[in-house]
Amino acid sequence: PQNLFHPQISQIPQIEPNPFFRLFDFILQLSRPSDLLDANAFALEVRGDSMAPVFRNGAIVIVSPDREVNSGDFAVVRTHEDKSYFKMVWIESGQVRLTSINPAEPPMVFRKQDVRWIYPVVWAKLRPK
Repeated sequence: PQNLFHPQISQIPQIEPNPFFRLFDFILQLSRPSDLLDANAFALEVRGDSMAPVFRNGAIVIVSPDREVNSGDFAVVRTHEDKSYFKMVWIESGQVRLTSINPAEPPMVFRKQDVRWIYPVVWAKLRPK
């Protein structure tokens, strides 16, 4: 059926190796959100607790390369050093500031030119406590 989320491997940006994510195992097949028209969208499993308690270890997020990211959005950020982060994004005068929900995690700041891409989260499957 066309409502199942089946990204092609060639369309998935290189995320691995990364301790924060792993590409979601599509054997389980996610139902495609009805408003998600981006053929390049892909899913990741969140690892760690920097975005807890909202996004716990094991939560699944879908990001959309075709959608614009705004300050305050949850997004996946990829740097030119091939590091990826799932955080709240704040775009400020030539810089990208990343903040966590978990107050124990300090914010990170990158120069815009050090960021390869920023894709907003458009759907999430949260894990219960």
